[in-house]
Amino acid sequence: MNITRQILVIAAFASVTYAQDLDFTKRSVTDPLLKISTSTTLLPAKDDRMLGGIRDEKHVPPVYRRLWSHQDVIMLEPFSREKPAEMDFSAITKTNKGTLRIGARNDPRGDFVLEILKNGILFKKETVGSNKWVRVSVPFDNEEVILKDVANGWMCEFAFIEYSFSKEQ
Repeated sequence: MNITRQILVIAAFASVTYAQDLDFTKRSVTDPLLKISTSTTLLPAKDDRMLGGIRDEKHVPPVYRRLWSHQDVIMLEPFSREKPAEMDFSAITKTNKGTLRIGARNDPRGDFVLEILKNGILFKKETVGSNKWVRVSVPFDNEEVILKDVANGWMCEFAFIEYSFSKEQ
């Protein structure tokens, strides 16, 4: 085995071991491990006032420190009618066992389709509207978990997502 391949194997082993040893019940640990693909840029300040949110200006995609009495809410927006925004939790879920709890809410001016996939298979699909939080529990056992914000008519399809993990031994 050449030296480059040896380094790659060691790095892959170290990252798997690190992911398994994480306290993934803390957002400060898990947020940096998420892979987020979204077209979202910061909304204008007038939209923040309309939503009643206080955002953390340092984060792109936007993270609201407080929004509708919830903390640390991530905002997503589909790239187009055909290409959804995604949050990939797999860096945590592929090397652990537990439950991912997701809260999703729509922008008051529109709705969106929430899709959750486990290992590429549709686990949950629901239209999120009515300005209410939709709650989903996703058990995982060394599985890939991806959340999608899918366009539904192409009007204000911002998804506001909060999440937490619980660990099983």
